[in-house]
Amino acid sequence: MHPFVQRFLKDPLFQFLLIGALLFVAVSVVRGPELPETNAHRILVSEADILTFLQFKLGAFEPDKAKARLASLSPQERQTLIQDFVRNEVLVREAKGIGLSDNDAVIRQRLIQRMEFALESVVAPTDEPDEKTLQAYLDAHPDLFLAESSVTFTHVFYRDGTVPAEDEVLFRSNELSSGAALEMGDPFPYFDTYSERTARFVISHFGEAFTAELFDTHTPLGRWIGPLTSPHGSHWVYLSARQEARQPRLEEVRALVRDDYLREERDRAVEAAISALVKGYEVEIAPDLTQP
Repeated sequence: MHPFVQRFLKDPLFQFLLIGALLFVAVSVVRGPELPETNAHRILVSEADILTFLQFKLGAFEPDKAKARLASLSPQERQTLIQDFVRNEVLVREAKGIGLSDNDAVIRQRLIQRMEFALESVVAPTDEPDEKTLQAYLDAHPDLFLAESSVTFTHVFYRDGTVPAEDEVLFRSNELSSGAALEMGDPFPYFDTYSERTARFVISHFGEAFTAELFDTHTPLGRWIGPLTSPHGSHWVYLSARQEARQPRLEEVRALVRDDYLREERDRAVEAAISALVKGYEVEIAPDLTQP
């Protein structure tokens, strides 16, 4: 080979250009023929675009319902929807064109959410869990489905806190039926009878002291007790039942267990997919971030 050619081939600049050309050819082969340049000022509105846009507007990602909703629109309503889509598309393109999307935390978060949603639609489990699986999930998460303690009672309310002597005699005799008692006292802002209500619910209506008395296991059932005070006034209460906290049977909470199980499985599948994507990247951490 001629010495000049040898020197030329060893030149670093020539080698750099040669490697760049080879990379360009390789990328071209992988990508295939170049597509015509996209016209940035041309918007093609497809049915898929409008259906996606409509689902975002409705706040529910249910393609079948969106398709039915689109079909139900009048020509004028459909035209308005298309105009809204075009308006948004123009604003998005113009914002990108002047760099408004660069390093924007809100946009980044939205892209992350959309990517997670896209992964979810691909990797989410579709098989229905069987009874054995649901029972195992219920057993492993007892606190999630615990049936809270509750009380059932009827009360008679006295706004000024004073119970007429003749009423008090009837309550203390314990011969007054709860139905007859509803004709006594003053109107209460909420209810006269409460059935299987939790402590949190009773507290919201009567306060903590009143509620603690009803949930105290020493408070007798099947008789009138009182007078009890609340922020509203005085009450005579007929406590008919008190249910302790318990673990429900699967048939009682099957729908809740199923939903929680599938949500957990979906989240696990999405995280596994994201982990697989992360492994495809080479991550380099700046030295100053690794220092203690």
